[in-house]
Amino acid sequence: MSLSQLWNRLRADFATSLIGRKKDRSRYLTRGTRFRTTADISQQTQKLEQRLMLTSELTEILQFDSLTLTANDVLEIEIGGPVPGNPADVNDNDIDGFDQIIVTGTDGVHLGGLLDVHLVNDYLPAIGTSFRFLSMPSAASLTGRFSNAFGLYAFPSNDRYFDVVVDNVNKELRLEVKALPGGLQFSPPDSQRDAFGRFLSSYFDVSSPTFSCDGSISVAGFATISGTLAFEQSAGETLVVGSGINVELGQDTAEVEITDASFGLVVDVTGYAFEATGTAALTGLSGMSMSGTFYAERSTLSTNLNRTVTVNGQSVSVNVDAGARSFAGENVQLNMTGFANIQGDFAFDVSGSSTIAVASNVTASMQAGAFSVELTDAELGVILTDTDTVALEVRGDFSLIGGDFANASAHLASLRYNTTGQEYSTTDINIGSVTYTFADLPAATDLMVLSATGLTIDVGGFVQLSGDLAFQQSAGEIEVAATNLYATVEAGSGYSAGVAGGTGALILHADGTRQLFASGEFTLTGGNLGQVNGFASVAQNTSNSPVDQRTISVDGITVVLPQMEATQQSISASTSLTIDNFLSISGSVSVAKDTRNLAIAGSNTPVSVEMLTIGGSNIDAFVGTNIGSGNPLGLSLSGVSFGVMLAAPAIQPDGPDQRRWSAVRANAAKAVLTGGTDFTALGTDLSVEINQVSGTLNGNPATSVADFSSTNLSIPTGDDSSVVLDYSSELLTASGTLSLTVSEFLHTEGTFAVRKSSGSLMIADNASPTNVDLLTIGASDVTAFAGVNGGTDNAMGLSLGGVNLAIVIATSKADSSLQWTALKAAAASVAFVGIDGLTMAAADLTVDISRPDKSGNLVDFNTTPLAVPTG
Repeated sequence: MSLSQLWNRLRADFATSLIGRKKDRSRYLTRGTRFRTTADISQQTQKLEQRLMLTSELTEILQFDSLTLTANDVLEIEIGGPVPGNPADVNDNDIDGFDQIIVTGTDGVHLGGLLDVHLVNDYLPAIGTSFRFLSMPSAASLTGRFSNAFGLYAFPSNDRYFDVVVDNVNKELRLEVKALPGGLQFSPPDSQRDAFGRFLSSYFDVSSPTFSCDGSISVAGFATISGTLAFEQSAGETLVVGSGINVELGQDTAEVEITDASFGLVVDVTGYAFEATGTAALTGLSGMSMSGTFYAERSTLSTNLNRTVTVNGQSVSVNVDAGARSFAGENVQLNMTGFANIQGDFAFDVSGSSTIAVASNVTASMQAGAFSVELTDAELGVILTDTDTVALEVRGDFSLIGGDFANASAHLASLRYNTTGQEYSTTDINIGSVTYTFADLPAATDLMVLSATGLTIDVGGFVQLSGDLAFQQSAGEIEVAATNLYATVEAGSGYSAGVAGGTGALILHADGTRQLFASGEFTLTGGNLGQVNGFASVAQNTSNSPVDQRTISVDGITVVLPQMEATQQSISASTSLTIDNFLSISGSVSVAKDTRNLAIAGSNTPVSVEMLTIGGSNIDAFVGTNIGSGNPLGLSLSGVSFGVMLAAPAIQPDGPDQRRWSAVRANAAKAVLTGGTDFTALGTDLSVEINQVSGTLNGNPATSVADFSSTNLSIPTGDDSSVVLDYSSELLTASGTLSLTVSEFLHTEGTFAVRKSSGSLMIADNASPTNVDLLTIGASDVTAFAGVNGGTDNAMGLSLGGVNLAIVIATSKADSSLQWTALKAAAASVAFVGIDGLTMAAADLTVDISRPDKSGNLVDFNTTPLAVPTG
């Protein structure tokens, strides 16, 4: 082949290589010619073969006697596999090896111009791989150097580079694949990749060992640092500083970031350490934002690093502990629009494809005007998934701020947010030595709730709420729904009334007003109260305007709040209850609470008490004994209006004053005697009065009842009516006008007093007394008739005047089916009626009646006389 033919072939190959290259090679046309011209070659003494470069798109081995590369030459080395040339048994292509030049003569090699390295064949050599691209005999000399190089930092993984190694011992040049310092990844702009490769390579001696560009450093599985970075290699270290830096945690669309950060990095042969500090940010999640100061630090060093790093006059402090891995900040705010604001000490990290976070010293709050529902001294766990959904839980102490709420506490309070559709209950997340375990985060795509289990709170001095409550924000309000709810009013530690085990709702408005509603089982406890049954509701509207019915639903709990009047505050119940085992009431009642000074009989010093009053009208009642048993005995009342007072000193569990006062007045339109086999009675205008005291004062039994004589107590009974307590003595009586018939023999009518008491009586044939409940009916100066057909025109018998009457009905405490009755009446005057022409007059007539129990046994009043008040 002639010289001209060879040159034409080379020119054609060169043109083809420029057209068919995968990358734009136009830059080489301005930096140096790829082949020498014929004129240039003719001026040299070397043969043509010594001036040939390798062929593009073909990995090959070329051999020369000697090689001289001038400043205008470009040496292209293609690397497509681990062995030189083009192995025939690997792949059926021309680029599955690497280019290699072998110089065989001893004249040596002179280097100059450009070195251009290309990865082909989709080949990615491993770190540590070496490619001998030029070799020569040991006796040959090596002079000159490449003035520039391209493609040393062309790896797509951005974690490795080619270093040009000159081995004067083995007389060869190698391209060695080395890891980026510290095993990091750096992504410079494409236009500066070659400059960064030369900066990293130990082959090129530069007068100023620095490099600057806009780029990013990635720490695998942790963070990416991007911005203007300045590099310097000094004393075996690589130093990097930056300002206005962004640090992104993870690689998801939703990013936890540090913005406008300062950054310092130190890399040596053992590892690296960096620190970045700037403004916290959260992007990619609609309705969520973050503010505060974040810092990121990571160290693979075995010792702490505390130094100032300076590059190009820019200095940054790097103070990082050995092995540190932190993306964290103190007093960072996480804002969740329409739900809650969270503040605390956060730490973030990457776990698989998700970003996780834990936080301590957390405060999470919902806001509606002056109202704030908060969790304090809390801990937090967060998972940000790669689908831009969030699982979040906060657990801490509960508080309700604003208005007139007080004494809020809860067994367990948590704020829960879940849009992932996955359940995370009992899931652990770990960051460093901190572990957070999700307690209760069910699968959901729209869960946004603050829950308080076992919550207790004082609602404006009106009621005490306790139960399981769930809070949510809605249109600038806070809506609350509750289950297992107790809404009660208390009078000291002695009495309480309200709703038990019910459901309820609370709405807190931005203007400071609220509506409260609770309904459930009626509860009334304390002192001398007996069995209580029924249904109750609590309602409060602090607004000056009425409100319409409204339904709210929070965390799966739906509650209907009824229409409420302006400034309404009420507790109402449909109930049956017993007081002092003497009076039972059945019907609709209302409850109110008050604090006042209570006058005490025999004392000039009133007592400050908390007082419950219960009132009702047109209800049914019963006065007597054996209430709640199958054998009640007493007066059934109808058309009753009543008022009850229950009072105790303010709560002092261990104080000296443990007294409890109760007082009742009930007025009945009609009364019927129930349970007396030998007695029948009808009455009108019956009044029940109770005034009792219980408990202790200074450890001694209390004896002084309430005194209403100077300051009457009016208790509303509904329909603008009321009953008035005005007595001052101890009472447990019922009195009124009765028409009484005994064994169809004695008929009497007048004002009677009914009393209940306990005692013991001797029963015939029993060796010991029998404990009994006593119901006594007494009257004085009434009229009576003893005979037949009493109360009719055909009456025949004795008409009695000035009668004092005592009736005793005794019931065994051990067996309420055992009952005894007795009557004694003394008349001042007697007249015979019913037989024409027959007259009789007498004085001091006595009537005695005694009835046995079902076994025929009588009371022995001779052995145990019983005095019965008749006045």
